[in-house]
Amino acid sequence: MKSMRARQQEAQATHGKIRQFANGLEDQSYAGKIRNAAGAILHGHYPPKGQKFCYPAQLKDSDSVIQAANAVSLDRQFLDFRIQWGIADIITSAQMREWFSIHRYGIQDLDDTNQIRDIMTQASVDYKSLAHDASVQKLSKIKYRNGLREAIYNLADELAEC
Repeated sequence: MKSMRARQQEAQATHGKIRQFANGLEDQSYAGKIRNAAGAILHGHYPPKGQKFCYPAQLKDSDSVIQAANAVSLDRQFLDFRIQWGIADIITSAQMREWFSIHRYGIQDLDDTNQIRDIMTQASVDYKSLAHDASVQKLSKIKYRNGLREAIYNLADELAEC
């Protein structure tokens, strides 16, 4: 039986091969989903606890695994972001996913309906106590608002690249 360390090294190597494969795909949107899914599986976010997963996955099942693991990866990323910035009570991961789906890389297109402004207004009241990131808590109100706007666009651009 293989040691835990040997299995982790194998998993890392497989993850690298999957990322390399995805990087070579023409459809970079789908490649991003593959990379996200591989990361979610590697870090233990997929499959969810209690859900059975047969290894190795069969090719006929791969698309559903990629879609499900990608969704878990995005939800985790959104949750981590919301907790870091203290906006977990203001916007849900599902709302962020829908909101970011219209974003085009490098374009300041997320505040057309004042969503960022509304989030910043609500968040700037309690961010010092709700944000889990100490560096965010230390920001002045104006630096927090500017930093949150920049962080939202950085995340949206990162996801638009995928």
